[in-house]
Amino acid sequence: KQGRKQFGNVRDVILFYTRSNDWTWNWQYTDYSPTYLATEYRHAIEGRQYKETDLTANKSGGDVSFTWRVKREVRPNAHWEADLKAEHLNPKAGCEYKGVTPYSGRFWAYSKENLIALAKAGKLKHRETGMPRLMQFADEMPGVALQTDWQDISPAGGNEYLGYPTQKPLALLERIIQASSNKGDVVLDPFCGCGTAVHAAQKLKRDWIGIDITHLAISLIEKRMKDAFGEKLKFDVIGTPGDLEAARDLSLRDRYQFQWWATSLVNAQPFQGKKKGKDGGIDGIKFFHDADKEGARKIIVSVKSGHLKADDVRSLLAVREREGAEFGLLICLYPPTKGMKTDAASAGFYTGANGRDYPRLQILDIPGLLNGTQRAEHPDQLPDMNFKKAKKETGKKDQDKLF
Repeated sequence: KQGRKQFGNVRDVILFYTRSNDWTWNWQYTDYSPTYLATEYRHAIEGRQYKETDLTANKSGGDVSFTWRVKREVRPNAHWEADLKAEHLNPKAGCEYKGVTPYSGRFWAYSKENLIALAKAGKLKHRETGMPRLMQFADEMPGVALQTDWQDISPAGGNEYLGYPTQKPLALLERIIQASSNKGDVVLDPFCGCGTAVHAAQKLKRDWIGIDITHLAISLIEKRMKDAFGEKLKFDVIGTPGDLEAARDLSLRDRYQFQWWATSLVNAQPFQGKKKGKDGGIDGIKFFHDADKEGARKIIVSVKSGHLKADDVRSLLAVREREGAEFGLLICLYPPTKGMKTDAASAGFYTGANGRDYPRLQILDIPGLLNGTQRAEHPDQLPDMNFKKAKKETGKKDQDKLF
């Protein structure tokens, strides 16, 4: 309808590079289709689907020209089975015995030792002629060898989608990592975005290193990994401020990165995502639910990287009222004056359903947020509503990882 005169492009292309001619490769497989199982594995025993395959080959090689001995009872509907104890040498009454060789011009596909092992494993079925056939069970087969058309993986959606615009499905990264590495190897993602690659690496017991340029992405990855693997998972975050000096350095180098990082300290989202420009006095936003009160309620965040001015608190008071927010949070590098604290107190209190009073305007400084002596105070009935929570992974937790 828009005038395109080509077929639609409905797939991406993954480029595969290696450093040398020797690389790790683990074949990946997809499940058999129901139609294939119904036609190819059409037999069943004890609920397991299987197919019968020929046990002869057209080329010789080793011990493949022997006579295969079988036996059965002399009665209607009796079936041949392998004569593993050589009973034909001392026949039992009521039984018959037979020796079977490969078809003319062919050889056994397995040695006698391996054919005996298959019989003991219950994987041989004998025809009326006594000829053995191999029972290949569908649940023991790897599946269909993976090709370059990956239509079985859907885009990230539902509970998996965390709201990151370029998020890839976890199954996609799991497949790539499984094919190209082994347990204990190191996976590097230098543009890790919302952390799908490092999530997959952790799940598959690989060590990992993730790199991203924005503090917004880093804080999202930290939360994702804790949600998925629990608080016991330990990793190092290198490059984000850990003290007041580092915070000041970041504010001087890039005030927008500082704002995005500071909003993450109170579990808020940047008001304009990664956009830079006028923000109407709002640098971050978050929502909360109070018990016995309907709907999400708004909290606005203002971040100040320089020395506070006398009207900064009064400005935030006006913005809070304008936006209809229940709370205003002022995050600052430098401590507020006594007058600013008085102005903040003039905003009054929000009384929660639990009867507790919370200051409507709160001034939080970076040192207090970093050392845990300060936090945003408000009702918190649904603490995960501001960021979608990654699905918790089950199973044995790995040891410390590097991030």
